[in-house]
Amino acid sequence: MAAKRKSGVVLASWQQVDETLRRKKAIAASLAELRAEAEKRVESIRTKTALLEAEDEVLLDALEAFAKTHKGEFGKPRSGELRSRSLAHGWLGWRAGPPAIEFLEEPETVAARLRERGLDAATRLIPEHSEPVKEMLRDEAAFPDDLLKEVGARRTSRDHFQWGLAEALPAPA
Repeated sequence: MAAKRKSGVVLASWQQVDETLRRKKAIAASLAELRAEAEKRVESIRTKTALLEAEDEVLLDALEAFAKTHKGEFGKPRSGELRSRSLAHGWLGWRAGPPAIEFLEEPETVAARLRERGLDAATRLIPEHSEPVKEMLRDEAAFPDDLLKEVGARRTSRDHFQWGLAEALPAPA
């Protein structure tokens, strides 16, 4: 009697079983070959991607270095002058960052001087961690610039480099 499976394939003899095993062996070999080829392609793409990403990072560093060297050719902050430069394939520019706090002395010293002035917010800070101190000073309107100077800090604003590509990108060569 023939053995019937869900697939609908009916094997009625040992010869058919052997032929089925031969076909499964051929399929397994083909699958292994295709998987190996796919892995080679994926690895090749990963290698090319890594090389392009590394080159992209080098080029970005070069663009930023050039922009820093030629910063005087961009407009001055808060002057109303254009702070970017458009070129055929994209643009470079500078954007004023948010206010930041720069310590002119050790963070522990700044925090201690704030405590001496009776500023309660400073007493809950851990002096070893300068970022919470900077965040508090930046966000509190109670800390005018002259007070910051007295305690050994100052409010600054740093420019951030920006760049972009022109809208229409050419097809890769």
